[in-house]
Amino acid sequence: MLPAGPTAQQSRLARGPASTRPVHRHLGRPSTVAELGGVRRRSRLVKSSIRTFILLLAIASFPACSKKPNLKPLPKVTWPTLSEFAFISDRAATTEDVSEGRAVFVLQDAGKPIGEPIGIPVPQYAIHRDKETGTQTPCVIIQAEQARGQRLIGASMLPHRSIMAGFLQEFELLGTTPPSTSK
Repeated sequence: MLPAGPTAQQSRLARGPASTRPVHRHLGRPSTVAELGGVRRRSRLVKSSIRTFILLLAIASFPACSKKPNLKPLPKVTWPTLSEFAFISDRAATTEDVSEGRAVFVLQDAGKPIGEPIGIPVPQYAIHRDKETGTQTPCVIIQAEQARGQRLIGASMLPHRSIMAGFLQEFELLGTTPPSTSK
């Protein structure tokens, strides 16, 4: 037979008002089960954080969510020599460089150049990947500059040699040696 002792209700009453009850130092909540009405409860914030983490983990591990965009095959191309291209490197482009075909864009603020060269070899072979259309286009990078946290590339698109500007992350850099295959 068990010795008679105070009930949970009597224990709660004997401790005094809630404001004088001990609080768990790290969580800022009462530290005993009895003070919580017999059930430990997690805060809504903790429950919400756990649910969010589990949801993000499920999404990240779902194969369809982690697939790369469906890219169209790279067209057959004969890579020209880099010496055939006018380019700008080791300095910011000017409007004269754009007029002469050495650059695609000029980074300016109030008429003053703000571009700085990116530390990659220019000119060089590359492939531009358009994520929206899935198109892959071979090209030659003729300009690489950065300003205000943006890294921009000027390129001559092959085989027609039209020009375009895009962000560095849109390009796969292939180096200064002509690729042996059209990838």
